[in-house]
Amino acid sequence: MSQRNIIYLLVLLSFVFLNVDCQSNIKCKIVEKGSFYQNGLPFYGFRSKTTISAFIQMTPIMSTYLFEPTDDMGVYCTDSWNKLYGSSRCGYLDFVHDDSDRFVWRRPMECVIQSPDHKYVLGNVNNCSLISKVEVAAYAYDLGQEPFKHQGTLLKIFKTLVDVGKWYEYELDFKQTETVYNLYSTVLINNELKRNYLLESITIQHQNHCNQFERGQYLDLYFGGRCPAPQQITCCYIYN
Repeated sequence: MSQRNIIYLLVLLSFVFLNVDCQSNIKCKIVEKGSFYQNGLPFYGFRSKTTISAFIQMTPIMSTYLFEPTDDMGVYCTDSWNKLYGSSRCGYLDFVHDDSDRFVWRRPMECVIQSPDHKYVLGNVNNCSLISKVEVAAYAYDLGQEPFKHQGTLLKIFKTLVDVGKWYEYELDFKQTETVYNLYSTVLINNELKRNYLLESITIQHQNHCNQFERGQYLDLYFGGRCPAPQQITCCYIYN
C-alpha cells in the first residue's frame, strides 16, 4: 500500500470513528472510480416491514468530488442526484424504476466553478462555506414516472444540508398512499449511536396505492444515473 493510500485510509477511519468508538456493525461501502455500483451483485436483501432506517455518515469526497475539466457533461453530472438508501415499495419483485422510495444526495453546486457555457466543471470555489455539506432529497418512482421529471412531487429537496463526518439517521415510513422521509440528528450514549431529534420530514404522495407496500427490495449506495463516479466514493452505514 502506497503512503498516499495509507494517509487516505487513516483520514477515512478518523471520520468513521469520530462519533462512534465502539460500534462494531459499521459497514463502509465503496463505489470505485468509473463505476455506478458497489462491487458485487446490486442486491441488498428483501424488506418486509413498513418502517426502515439506517445511520449514515458521508465522507469528505461526497462533498468535493470533481469531474474532469474536459468532460462536457461535467456540470450535468454534478447536478444529478446519486442514490443513498431506500427500497422498492410494491412487492418483492417490484422494479425500482416502477415504484420505489430513496434518499438521494449530491454536492452543492454553489461550490463548483463552472465554464461560461455551464457544461464544464473547472474546480472548487475557494473558501466556499458549503464545501463540507451535502444536499439530500426525497426521490420516488411512482407507476414508472421518473422523479427527476417531477420535481416538487416525486423529487423534493431537503432544506437541511448534512455535514460530512457526522452521523445522521435516515428513516422511511411506507404507507399505502404515501411515504414519509425523516432525517434525524444523532447522539452517542454509552458508546452507542442513538436517534436525537427530527431535523426535517418530507412526504411524497403515491398514485400507486399498492397492497404490498410493506414489501420490497432494499436499495443502497449508487453513484449517478448516467454518470459514473469521477473518484472513489465511500459512505458508511449502520443498519437498524
